[in-house]
Amino acid sequence: MEKEIRNTILATQLSELNNRSRAYAAQIWQVPFAYFGLTGLILGSLVDRCPTLLGIALIISGMLGIVVLVHIFGNLQACKRAVLEIQSIERSCGLHVTAQWAPKLIVYPLIIAVVCMAVICLIMGIYILWPLIS
Repeated sequence: MEKEIRNTILATQLSELNNRSRAYAAQIWQVPFAYFGLTGLILGSLVDRCPTLLGIALIISGMLGIVVLVHIFGNLQACKRAVLEIQSIERSCGLHVTAQWAPKLIVYPLIIAVVCMAVICLIMGIYILWPLIS
């Protein structure tokens, strides 16, 4: 009886961890693309307007890129933790370990793209605002 309860609890935990790891993995690529899209929309709508406003928007977008990077790294850690827990539960249930953790080839290009976008936005924002500051 106790073993059945334990297996039911482990099955529920395994299901929850699986759902959680999927949600984290989806955010790893969804958040950067949302950042790119939002930055494009905002900057596209401000190109013909006041240069000061465009410069401020570029700097804010660059700082938002830093927040997106922190979010990506947090999701990577959370996803890895969930996968390791899934593997642990699979082992304890005597199941073949199927959960894998290998995000490098998928995640590195996104991280590089977010870094480039953030740096470019910050540099362009400072360049546009520099005559006003100095």
